[in-house]
Amino acid sequence: MACRSRGGADWVHGQHVTTWKYLRRYNMQTDGTANGWDSNVPGGPECWVYVDGLLRGPERVHSEPNRLFFEKFDQLVQEWIEAKREDASMQKLAERAFDQPPTDDERRLMEGMMAEWHAADLADVGVYEDDLYSDRIKALAQTRPSILTDDGDEGHWKIVGGHQGLAEKMAKTLDLSLSTVVEHVRWTGDKVNVKCRGGVSWAARSLVMTVPLACIPDISFEPPLPEEKKQAVDCLGRGVTTTVYLHFKESFWPERLAFLFHSMSSQVFWPGRNKRVLTAYFGGRTANEHLLKMSDAEMTAEILRQLTVIFQRPVQDLFLKSEVHRWDTDPFAKMAYSYCPVGTAHLRSNLGAPCGNLFWAGEASHPTKGSFAHGALEEGERAADEVLAFLGR
Repeated sequence: MACRSRGGADWVHGQHVTTWKYLRRYNMQTDGTANGWDSNVPGGPECWVYVDGLLRGPERVHSEPNRLFFEKFDQLVQEWIEAKREDASMQKLAERAFDQPPTDDERRLMEGMMAEWHAADLADVGVYEDDLYSDRIKALAQTRPSILTDDGDEGHWKIVGGHQGLAEKMAKTLDLSLSTVVEHVRWTGDKVNVKCRGGVSWAARSLVMTVPLACIPDISFEPPLPEEKKQAVDCLGRGVTTTVYLHFKESFWPERLAFLFHSMSSQVFWPGRNKRVLTAYFGGRTANEHLLKMSDAEMTAEILRQLTVIFQRPVQDLFLKSEVHRWDTDPFAKMAYSYCPVGTAHLRSNLGAPCGNLFWAGEASHPTKGSFAHGALEEGERAADEVLAFLGR
Protein backbone atom coordinates (compact mmCIF):
# COMPACT_ATOMS: atom_id res chain seq x y z
CA MET A 1 0.00 0.00 0.00
CA ALA A 2 1.32 3.44 -0.89
CA CYS A 3 1.38 5.93 2.00
CA ARG A 4 1.71 9.68 1.75
CA SER A 5 3.72 11.56 4.31
CA ARG A 6 1.47 14.60 4.54
CA GLY A 7 -1.78 15.61 2.95
CA GLY A 8 -2.94 11.99 2.56
CA ALA A 9 -5.20 10.04 4.89
CA ASP A 10 -5.79 12.17 7.97
CA TRP A 11 -8.35 9.98 9.72
CA VAL A 12 -9.15 6.53 11.04
CA HIS A 13 -12.86 6.30 10.22
CA GLY A 14 -14.57 3.95 12.65
CA GLN A 15 -13.79 2.16 15.88
CA HIS A 16 -14.03 -1.33 14.33
CA VAL A 17 -11.78 -0.97 11.27
CA THR A 18 -8.74 -3.21 10.75
CA THR A 19 -6.38 -0.25 11.25
CA TRP A 20 -6.79 -0.60 15.02
CA LYS A 21 -5.21 -4.04 14.95
CA TYR A 22 -1.97 -2.51 13.65
CA LEU A 23 -2.16 0.54 15.91
CA ARG A 24 -2.32 -1.78 18.91
CA ARG A 25 0.46 -4.00 17.56
CA TYR A 26 2.83 -1.05 17.22
CA ASN A 27 1.59 0.75 20.34
CA MET A 28 0.61 3.89 18.45
CA GLN A 29 -1.53 6.57 20.05
CA THR A 30 -4.59 8.29 18.57
CA ASP A 31 -6.36 11.62 19.00
CA GLY A 32 -10.14 11.29 19.31
CA THR A 33 -11.01 14.93 19.92
CA ALA A 34 -13.23 15.01 16.82
CA ASN A 35 -15.36 12.08 17.99
CA GLY A 36 -19.01 12.81 18.50
CA TRP A 37 -19.10 15.93 16.32
CA ASP A 38 -22.41 14.77 14.83
CA SER A 39 -24.19 14.20 18.16
CA ASN A 40 -24.20 17.73 19.67
CA VAL A 41 -23.13 16.58 23.12
CA PRO A 42 -22.66 19.62 25.44
CA GLY A 43 -18.95 20.25 25.92
CA GLY A 44 -18.02 17.83 23.15
CA PRO A 45 -16.52 18.39 19.69
CA GLU A 46 -18.59 20.67 17.51
CA CYS A 47 -19.78 20.77 13.92
CA TRP A 48 -20.25 24.24 12.44
CA VAL A 49 -21.81 25.20 9.12
CA TYR A 50 -21.64 28.40 7.07
CA VAL A 51 -24.56 28.71 4.67
CA ASP A 52 -26.78 31.53 3.41
CA GLY A 53 -24.43 34.09 4.90
CA LEU A 54 -24.62 32.77 8.47
CA LEU A 55 -22.12 30.85 10.58
CA ARG A 56 -24.23 28.35 12.50
CA GLY A 57 -23.04 26.61 15.64
CA PRO A 58 -23.80 23.02 16.65
CA GLU A 59 -27.10 23.84 18.31
CA ARG A 60 -28.45 25.09 14.98
CA VAL A 61 -26.65 22.55 12.81
CA HIS A 62 -28.44 19.72 14.58
CA SER A 63 -31.84 21.37 14.90
CA GLU A 64 -32.48 23.03 11.54
CA PRO A 65 -33.66 21.18 8.41
CA ASN A 66 -31.40 20.87 5.37
CA ARG A 67 -28.09 20.88 7.28
CA LEU A 68 -26.49 17.42 7.25
CA PHE A 69 -27.10 15.11 4.32
CA PHE A 70 -25.05 11.94 4.71
CA GLU A 71 -27.60 9.98 6.76
CA LYS A 72 -30.42 10.88 4.35
CA PHE A 73 -28.24 9.95 1.39
CA ASP A 74 -27.45 6.57 2.96
CA GLN A 75 -31.17 5.89 3.33
CA LEU A 76 -31.90 6.90 -0.27
CA VAL A 77 -29.04 4.73 -1.59
CA GLN A 78 -30.25 1.72 0.39
CA GLU A 79 -33.82 2.12 -0.88
CA TRP A 80 -32.59 2.49 -4.49
CA ILE A 81 -30.42 -0.64 -4.40
CA GLU A 82 -32.86 -2.82 -2.46
CA ALA A 83 -35.46 -1.96 -5.10
CA LYS A 84 -32.94 -3.36 -7.66
CA ARG A 85 -33.07 -0.15 -9.68
CA GLU A 86 -30.54 0.41 -12.45
CA ASP A 87 -27.45 2.35 -11.44
CA ALA A 88 -27.71 6.11 -11.89
CA SER A 89 -25.83 9.23 -10.93
CA MET A 90 -26.08 10.24 -7.26
CA GLN A 91 -27.21 13.60 -8.61
CA LYS A 92 -30.62 11.99 -9.11
CA LEU A 93 -30.94 11.61 -5.34
CA ALA A 94 -29.79 15.13 -4.52
CA GLU A 95 -33.11 16.96 -4.30
CA ARG A 96 -34.60 14.17 -2.17
CA ALA A 97 -31.87 14.67 0.44
CA PHE A 98 -33.55 17.84 1.73
CA ASP A 99 -36.37 18.03 4.24
CA GLN A 100 -37.70 21.19 2.60
CA PRO A 101 -36.96 23.04 -0.67
CA PRO A 102 -33.31 24.15 -0.48
CA THR A 103 -31.84 27.53 -1.21
CA ASP A 104 -29.15 27.73 -3.87
CA ASP A 105 -26.57 28.02 -1.10
CA GLU A 106 -27.90 24.95 0.71
CA ARG A 107 -27.64 23.02 -2.53
CA ARG A 108 -24.01 24.13 -2.97
CA LEU A 109 -23.29 23.12 0.64
CA MET A 110 -24.68 19.63 0.05
CA GLU A 111 -22.85 19.20 -3.26
CA GLY A 112 -19.57 20.32 -1.69
CA MET A 113 -19.95 18.00 1.32
CA MET A 114 -20.61 15.04 -0.95
CA ALA A 115 -17.81 15.99 -3.37
CA GLU A 116 -15.15 16.14 -0.65
CA TRP A 117 -16.33 12.77 0.68
CA HIS A 118 -16.34 10.97 -2.68
CA ALA A 119 -13.48 12.97 -4.27
CA ALA A 120 -15.85 13.53 -7.18
CA ASP A 121 -18.90 15.56 -8.09
CA LEU A 122 -22.30 13.99 -7.48
CA ALA A 123 -22.99 13.93 -11.21
CA ASP A 124 -19.97 11.65 -11.69
CA VAL A 125 -20.65 9.09 -8.93
CA GLY A 126 -22.97 6.10 -9.33
CA VAL A 127 -25.49 5.16 -6.63
CA TYR A 128 -23.90 1.69 -6.42
CA GLU A 129 -20.67 3.30 -5.21
CA ASP A 130 -22.15 2.83 -1.71
CA ASP A 131 -23.59 -0.65 -2.31
CA LEU A 132 -23.98 -2.79 0.80
CA TYR A 133 -27.32 -4.24 -0.20
CA SER A 134 -27.25 -5.93 -3.64
CA ASP A 135 -27.26 -9.67 -4.23
CA ARG A 136 -23.75 -9.36 -5.73
CA ILE A 137 -22.29 -7.84 -2.58
CA LYS A 138 -24.10 -10.27 -0.31
CA ALA A 139 -22.73 -13.17 -2.37
CA LEU A 140 -19.18 -11.82 -2.03
CA ALA A 141 -19.69 -11.52 1.71
CA GLN A 142 -20.42 -15.25 1.98
CA THR A 143 -16.71 -15.96 1.66
CA ARG A 144 -15.46 -12.59 2.89
CA PRO A 145 -17.66 -11.35 5.77
CA SER A 146 -15.53 -8.25 6.38
CA ILE A 147 -17.04 -6.74 3.23
CA LEU A 148 -20.19 -6.05 5.26
CA THR A 149 -18.56 -5.54 8.66
CA ASP A 150 -19.84 -2.51 10.56
CA ASP A 151 -16.89 -0.10 10.71
CA GLY A 152 -18.53 2.13 13.29
CA ASP A 153 -17.84 5.10 11.04
CA GLU A 154 -19.52 7.57 13.36
CA GLY A 155 -16.12 7.79 15.11
CA HIS A 156 -13.12 9.65 13.72
CA TRP A 157 -9.56 9.50 15.08
CA LYS A 158 -6.21 10.93 14.05
CA ILE A 159 -3.09 8.80 14.44
CA VAL A 160 -0.36 10.51 16.45
CA GLY A 161 2.46 10.29 13.92
CA GLY A 162 -0.02 9.79 11.09
CA HIS A 163 -0.54 6.92 8.67
CA GLN A 164 3.02 7.62 7.55
CA GLY A 165 4.26 6.70 11.02
CA LEU A 166 2.20 3.52 10.98
CA ALA A 167 3.57 2.55 7.56
CA GLU A 168 7.12 3.12 8.75
CA LYS A 169 6.61 0.84 11.75
CA MET A 170 5.00 -1.85 9.59
CA ALA A 171 7.92 -1.69 7.14
CA LYS A 172 10.71 -1.58 9.71
CA THR A 173 11.83 -5.20 9.23
CA LEU A 174 11.25 -5.29 5.47
CA ASP A 175 13.79 -4.89 2.66
CA LEU A 176 12.55 -1.76 0.90
CA SER A 177 13.78 0.00 -2.21
CA LEU A 178 12.46 3.55 -2.18
CA SER A 179 12.57 6.03 -5.07
CA THR A 180 12.59 3.11 -7.49
CA VAL A 181 10.18 3.54 -10.40
CA VAL A 182 8.73 0.35 -11.91
CA GLU A 183 8.42 0.53 -15.71
CA HIS A 184 7.88 -3.04 -16.95
CA VAL A 185 6.44 -6.28 -15.52
CA ARG A 186 6.89 -9.63 -17.26
CA TRP A 187 4.64 -12.31 -15.75
CA THR A 188 5.02 -15.50 -17.75
CA GLY A 189 5.46 -19.06 -16.53
CA ASP A 190 6.38 -19.39 -12.87
CA LYS A 191 8.37 -16.16 -12.61
CA VAL A 192 7.71 -12.44 -12.42
CA ASN A 193 10.41 -10.08 -13.66
CA VAL A 194 10.21 -6.40 -12.69
CA LYS A 195 12.31 -3.81 -14.48
CA CYS A 196 12.77 -0.32 -13.04
CA ARG A 197 14.10 2.99 -14.21
CA GLY A 198 17.88 3.09 -13.92
CA GLY A 199 18.39 -0.59 -14.70
CA VAL A 200 17.27 -2.06 -11.36
CA SER A 201 15.37 -5.35 -11.72
CA TRP A 202 13.95 -8.15 -9.58
CA ALA A 203 12.69 -11.66 -10.14
CA ALA A 204 10.15 -13.47 -7.94
CA ARG A 205 7.55 -16.22 -8.01
CA SER A 206 4.69 -13.75 -7.58
CA LEU A 207 4.00 -10.04 -7.36
CA VAL A 208 1.43 -7.92 -5.49
CA MET A 209 0.44 -4.75 -7.35
CA THR A 210 -0.56 -1.85 -5.07
CA VAL A 211 0.13 0.94 -7.55
CA PRO A 212 -2.45 3.78 -7.51
CA LEU A 213 -5.17 3.21 -10.08
CA ALA A 214 -4.10 6.20 -12.20
CA CYS A 215 -0.47 5.03 -12.37
CA ILE A 216 -1.13 1.45 -13.55
CA PRO A 217 -1.13 2.56 -17.24
CA ASP A 218 2.42 3.91 -16.73
CA ILE A 219 3.66 0.31 -16.40
CA SER A 220 3.93 -2.01 -19.40
CA PHE A 221 2.91 -5.65 -18.89
CA GLU A 222 4.10 -8.70 -20.80
CA PRO A 223 1.83 -10.36 -21.68
CA PRO A 224 -0.82 -7.60 -21.64
CA LEU A 225 -3.28 -7.61 -18.76
CA PRO A 226 -6.61 -9.42 -19.29
CA GLU A 227 -9.38 -7.33 -20.81
CA GLU A 228 -11.48 -7.32 -17.62
CA LYS A 229 -8.48 -5.95 -15.70
CA LYS A 230 -7.83 -3.24 -18.28
CA GLN A 231 -11.52 -2.32 -18.24
CA ALA A 232 -11.38 -1.83 -14.48
CA VAL A 233 -8.25 0.32 -14.72
CA ASP A 234 -9.76 2.44 -17.51
CA CYS A 235 -13.28 2.86 -16.16
CA LEU A 236 -13.06 3.24 -12.38
CA GLY A 237 -13.03 6.89 -11.35
CA ARG A 238 -9.86 8.74 -10.35
CA GLY A 239 -10.89 11.09 -7.58
CA VAL A 240 -9.49 14.57 -7.03
CA THR A 241 -8.90 16.08 -3.58
CA THR A 242 -6.63 18.84 -2.36
CA THR A 243 -5.40 19.45 1.19
CA VAL A 244 -4.11 22.80 2.36
CA TYR A 245 -2.55 23.22 5.81
CA LEU A 246 -2.85 26.85 6.95
CA HIS A 247 -0.50 27.99 9.73
CA PHE A 248 -1.54 30.99 11.84
CA LYS A 249 -0.02 32.99 14.68
CA GLU A 250 -3.00 32.00 16.83
CA SER A 251 -6.29 30.17 16.43
CA PHE A 252 -9.42 32.19 15.71
CA TRP A 253 -11.90 29.34 15.16
CA PRO A 254 -14.24 27.90 17.84
CA GLU A 255 -12.28 26.16 20.60
CA ARG A 256 -14.03 22.79 20.23
CA LEU A 257 -14.33 22.89 16.44
CA ALA A 258 -14.20 19.43 14.86
CA PHE A 259 -15.46 20.29 11.36
CA LEU A 260 -16.67 23.42 9.61
CA PHE A 261 -18.61 22.76 6.42
CA HIS A 262 -19.47 25.68 4.14
CA SER A 263 -20.92 26.48 0.75
CA MET A 264 -17.80 27.94 -0.87
CA SER A 265 -15.27 26.09 -2.98
CA SER A 266 -12.87 25.02 -0.20
CA GLN A 267 -15.76 22.96 1.26
CA VAL A 268 -14.55 21.95 4.75
CA PHE A 269 -12.10 22.95 7.48
CA TRP A 270 -10.85 21.04 10.51
CA PRO A 271 -8.11 21.67 13.10
CA GLY A 272 -4.69 20.53 11.96
CA ARG A 273 -1.59 19.10 13.60
CA ASN A 274 -1.52 21.71 16.35
CA LYS A 275 -3.78 24.40 17.73
CA ARG A 276 -2.55 27.02 15.27
CA VAL A 277 -3.06 24.97 12.09
CA LEU A 278 -6.34 24.80 10.18
CA THR A 279 -6.79 22.20 7.44
CA ALA A 280 -8.77 23.03 4.30
CA TYR A 281 -9.93 20.03 2.27
CA PHE A 282 -11.93 19.92 -0.94
CA GLY A 283 -12.79 17.35 -3.58
CA GLY A 284 -14.32 16.91 -7.00
CA ARG A 285 -13.47 18.85 -10.13
CA THR A 286 -16.27 21.24 -11.10
CA ALA A 287 -17.20 22.04 -7.48
CA ASN A 288 -13.86 23.79 -7.00
CA GLU A 289 -12.56 24.06 -10.54
CA HIS A 290 -11.42 27.67 -10.13
CA LEU A 291 -9.28 26.67 -7.11
CA LEU A 292 -7.63 23.83 -9.02
CA LYS A 293 -6.60 26.23 -11.79
CA MET A 294 -4.79 28.55 -9.36
CA SER A 295 -1.17 28.56 -8.28
CA ASP A 296 -0.49 27.47 -4.70
CA ALA A 297 -0.17 31.11 -3.61
CA GLU A 298 -3.37 32.14 -5.37
CA MET A 299 -5.24 29.15 -3.92
CA THR A 300 -4.07 30.02 -0.42
CA ALA A 301 -5.13 33.65 -0.85
CA GLU A 302 -8.60 32.61 -2.01
CA ILE A 303 -9.07 30.24 0.92
CA LEU A 304 -8.00 32.99 3.32
CA ARG A 305 -10.56 35.27 1.68
CA GLN A 306 -13.24 32.64 2.26
CA LEU A 307 -12.23 32.33 5.92
CA THR A 308 -12.46 36.12 6.22
CA VAL A 309 -16.03 35.97 4.91
CA ILE A 310 -16.97 33.13 7.25
CA PHE A 311 -15.49 34.63 10.44
CA GLN A 312 -15.96 38.30 9.54
CA ARG A 313 -12.40 39.23 10.46
CA PRO A 314 -9.16 39.76 8.45
CA VAL A 315 -7.53 36.38 9.05
CA GLN A 316 -4.71 37.34 6.67
CA ASP A 317 -3.23 39.37 9.54
CA LEU A 318 -2.70 36.14 11.48
CA PHE A 319 -1.48 34.02 8.56
CA LEU A 320 2.07 32.60 8.55
CA LYS A 321 2.38 30.02 5.77
CA SER A 322 0.58 27.22 3.93
CA GLU A 323 1.33 23.73 2.63
CA VAL A 324 -0.62 22.72 -0.49
CA HIS A 325 -0.95 19.05 -1.47
CA ARG A 326 -2.47 18.34 -4.91
CA TRP A 327 -2.66 14.60 -5.39
CA ASP A 328 -4.00 14.78 -8.96
CA THR A 329 -0.73 16.39 -10.11
CA ASP A 330 1.60 14.17 -8.06
CA PRO A 331 3.41 12.01 -10.68
CA PHE A 332 3.36 8.95 -8.40
CA ALA A 333 -0.31 9.23 -7.45
CA LYS A 334 -2.12 11.23 -10.19
CA MET A 335 -5.28 11.03 -8.08
CA ALA A 336 -6.55 11.04 -4.52
CA TYR A 337 -8.72 7.94 -4.14
CA SER A 338 -11.08 6.06 -6.42
CA TYR A 339 -14.82 6.26 -6.98
CA CYS A 340 -17.33 4.35 -9.11
CA PRO A 341 -18.94 6.14 -12.05
CA VAL A 342 -22.37 4.91 -13.11
CA GLY A 343 -22.32 1.21 -13.99
CA THR A 344 -18.79 0.46 -12.76
CA ALA A 345 -19.15 -0.70 -9.13
CA HIS A 346 -18.62 -4.35 -10.10
CA LEU A 347 -15.22 -3.44 -11.59
CA ARG A 348 -13.62 -3.07 -8.15
CA SER A 349 -13.71 -6.88 -7.81
CA ASN A 350 -12.29 -7.24 -11.32
CA LEU A 351 -9.41 -4.97 -10.37
CA GLY A 352 -8.65 -7.05 -7.27
CA ALA A 353 -8.88 -10.46 -8.94
CA PRO A 354 -5.57 -12.37 -9.32
CA CYS A 355 -4.28 -13.11 -12.81
CA GLY A 356 -1.64 -15.79 -12.97
CA ASN A 357 1.09 -14.91 -10.51
CA LEU A 358 0.02 -11.24 -10.36
CA PHE A 359 -2.01 -10.27 -7.28
CA TRP A 360 -3.75 -6.95 -6.73
CA ALA A 361 -4.53 -4.75 -3.73
CA GLY A 362 -5.17 -1.12 -2.80
CA GLU A 363 -8.23 0.90 -1.88
CA ALA A 364 -9.59 0.89 -5.43
CA SER A 365 -10.09 -2.89 -5.45
CA HIS A 366 -12.13 -3.14 -2.23
CA PRO A 367 -15.76 -4.01 -3.07
CA THR A 368 -17.27 -1.83 -0.30
CA LYS A 369 -14.50 0.20 1.36
CA GLY A 370 -12.83 1.89 -1.57
CA SER A 371 -11.35 5.33 -0.78
CA PHE A 372 -10.52 4.34 2.82
CA ALA A 373 -7.08 3.57 4.24
CA HIS A 374 -8.60 0.67 6.16
CA GLY A 375 -10.02 -0.61 2.86
CA ALA A 376 -6.48 -0.64 1.45
CA LEU A 377 -5.27 -2.53 4.54
CA GLU A 378 -8.00 -5.15 4.15
CA GLU A 379 -7.11 -5.58 0.49
CA GLY A 380 -3.45 -6.05 1.42
CA GLU A 381 -4.42 -8.78 3.87
CA ARG A 382 -6.62 -10.44 1.25
CA ALA A 383 -3.83 -10.37 -1.37
CA ALA A 384 -1.30 -11.73 1.14
CA ASP A 385 -3.59 -14.70 1.84
CA GLU A 386 -3.91 -15.31 -1.90
CA VAL A 387 -0.13 -15.25 -2.38
CA LEU A 388 0.38 -17.71 0.50
CA ALA A 389 -2.18 -20.05 -1.04
CA PHE A 390 -0.51 -19.68 -4.45
CA LEU A 391 2.88 -20.57 -2.93
CA GLY A 392 1.36 -23.55 -1.18
CA ARG A 393 1.90 -22.23 2.35
